[in-house]
Amino acid sequence: MDSPRRYPYNVPWRVVVQCAVFLGVFGAVFAFKSWAADHNGSGVLSIAFMVLSAIFILPAFLMLAARLANPRILELAEDAVALPNGFALRRIRHIRYADINRMWEHSFRGEPVLHIVTAEGWGELWASRLPDIASYHAIKGFIYSRASILRSQYDQHEPPVKMTWEKYPKLILRWREPGDYPRYRTHLVASRPLLPRVARTLAWFGIWTLPGFLLLSLLHRPVGFYLGIAIPAALWLTWVYWMYTHYPARCREISFHDDDIVVKSGLQTGNSKYQDISGWAMIERQYEDHIISFLLLKYPRGVASYALPDAETRDRLAQLLQEKQVPESPDLRPRWE
Repeated sequence: MDSPRRYPYNVPWRVVVQCAVFLGVFGAVFAFKSWAADHNGSGVLSIAFMVLSAIFILPAFLMLAARLANPRILELAEDAVALPNGFALRRIRHIRYADINRMWEHSFRGEPVLHIVTAEGWGELWASRLPDIASYHAIKGFIYSRASILRSQYDQHEPPVKMTWEKYPKLILRWREPGDYPRYRTHLVASRPLLPRVARTLAWFGIWTLPGFLLLSLLHRPVGFYLGIAIPAALWLTWVYWMYTHYPARCREISFHDDDIVVKSGLQTGNSKYQDISGWAMIERQYEDHIISFLLLKYPRGVASYALPDAETRDRLAQLLQEKQVPESPDLRPRWE
């Protein structure tokens, strides 16, 4: 057996320094707050700020120490890749080539990142953590040569773009939800009474701000001390909650393979098995001057809904689910109704 191929694989120094400076600045601010609170005679508040200072300074120190004292190595063996991951790349994840289901690549700040998916989870290979781009392409080519993956749309001479590898045999059906699906979901939210939605949002604002006022009463601190910090943060969280509830959906890419279903939303990917589905149904909803069709799948955690682009996709899905012996459940309803 050939000896494993070894490549230095470390977080770039510029990233380590930037994170350390960021955490160190916050740690210094809280350390100063601790000193000021102790100087003013508030021992409890001084200890609280001291703990917050340690929370920021300790990770910064550990990142610098780990990068200096223990450089990480990526190993390519004949049967698996040992990929460092986790905080400061302290953990080693062993991914067997035979377990790889699919891979895809995207660009992050001009550098390619390879996602490797198995039934047990997934890992990421970052080109920026390797000595050069040639090492990245060599590792990617080696993993591909050892895994049973059918590759498509790949040319290493082109700039890094989003690429996909499909498990053999090829996928059965893939589609992207139509553009009017997010607008339909937003329409459903906007059609509900405004007052209850505003009341729920204000309730969350109160939940996020109330603990701070209770803490003030225990520490006997002035209200202005709290308002300058917590109110802006609570307003930002409230705005995020409002936007999330008012615009609850975006277009996803759904792929039906021979043994699993993959749903991609942005950089997030979810996998499920046909065995996890206990029922399915097709429904139609009127929106403006046309009909939108939905596929509903019943999982143990709830009902998932996917918008369909056309009648052909709907018919092919119905036939596929029948072939997979997934029972039909006409009474299913989406969670957003």
